[in-house]
Amino acid sequence: MSKANLSNAEPLKTKFDAAWRDKVKQYQISLYSPETKGAWVLRFDDVLADALELGSLADKTFSFSDDEKDRIKALLPDGLPYEVAETVIAYCIANKPDDSEYVILPVSNFDAYFGNTSFSHKRLNLFPDTLLEREKQSFGVCRVKLNFR
Repeated sequence: MSKANLSNAEPLKTKFDAAWRDKVKQYQISLYSPETKGAWVLRFDDVLADALELGSLADKTFSFSDDEKDRIKALLPDGLPYEVAETVIAYCIANKPDDSEYVILPVSNFDAYFGNTSFSHKRLNLFPDTLLEREKQSFGVCRVKLNFR
């Protein structure tokens, strides 16, 4: 082993156990905890924690009845297209955890899905509380409570 590699490996010998203990503690804290700060940035260990928390993949397709579509349309303010509201509400219904009334809404992903930042800058603010209550927005995600259903 070269001297450079040996010097790089030395911290692993002395600090690995402590770093691993911290990771194990992190996995035991709910990802949906309101006290989770600065943990929204996507990292590899966050992906693993998500997989452990959420379990196996499930079919998350969802569609609304005609009556539900009419109710959503009646609640929408001007400037909020039905297609945007339908997509966000369907996402929230399909991804709501059983043990929480809140859903983590990946705002940055919705911006990318709709092809611009008008979702996060304009349209998300237009949702009335009768449909969707926003708690906080930070690092491209926010916690929301769905009031429709």
